Amino acid sequence: MIEVSVIIPTYNCRAYIQDSLNSVLNQSFVDYEIIIIDDGSGDDTRETIGPYLKNEKIHYFYQKNKGLPGARNEGIRKARGNYILCLDADDELAPDAMQKLVESAKNNNSQWVISDIFRVENKFSIIQRAVLPSKNPLMDVLTQKAHFRSCFYSKKALQNIGMYDERQKYYEDWELYVRLIETQVPYSYVSQPLYFYKIRKSSITKQSKLKRNFLYIEQIYKKHFKRLADEGGMNNHHLYAQAMWRLASDYLYKAGSLTGMLRCFAESIKYDNSIFKGYLKKKTGMGV
Repeated sequence: MIEVSVIIPTYNCRAYIQDSLNSVLNQSFVDYEIIIIDDGSGDDTRETIGPYLKNEKIHYFYQKNKGLPGARNEGIRKARGNYILCLDADDELAPDAMQKLVESAKNNNSQWVISDIFRVENKFSIIQRAVLPSKNPLMDVLTQKAHFRSCFYSKKALQNIGMYDERQKYYEDWELYVRLIETQVPYSYVSQPLYFYKIRKSSITKQSKLKRNFLYIEQIYKKHFKRLADEGGMNNHHLYAQAMWRLASDYLYKAGSLTGMLRCFAESIKYDNSIFKGYLKKKTGMGV
């Protein structure tokens, strides 16, 4: 059986995917396959990678556009490896990434592996260190007190938690981490940058992008945070209300979305109105 299946979803990434593929083909680890899921590209991605498809390790599949989580899920379903390594088509791996990730998983009996990353923007690269969960792992991940990146999982672990949520078009990794942490799937950490995460300029306006981002953050909060609050405990009520209060402010002042602000404001008031009362007291100098 193959050890690692590298899943590369691509959507109009003709200009970048060769670098991504080369970073896998140049790995020190050799027991892998590459599964490219072309998620409805309209460019000449297929022609660009044509020469690579002569390599028996590389498999190409085209599908109608489903979004990144849907493309990853299709790759996972086709994978024959014990482990899944998710690599975006415009990102790259460090030369020894696969070797170190496999070793970490096996040596620590873990089912997913976190590492530091190289964050690359405008040709400048910085090392971004992972901030791991501490005493309250689930809340740390939900509130983003812990922030990190993982690209490496056992296939079994992903299947057991239902793989990626295909409704979560953005922040799909964060949503996945929440479920992995909540179900106590064991992880390990490699304190070295193994993944080159490249920031590309978006063609959509800043406010539109922020509104979209906040919408998917709201989706995660309502899927997980709200459920925890509904299950009981005033502390969870308060934390959820705080999160929605901050998101209401972000909608209004950063994205210029009154409807988003009102929606999150109403949710915050519903779960703990003391935050709003405190805000009024601070603004008016009077008790409420």
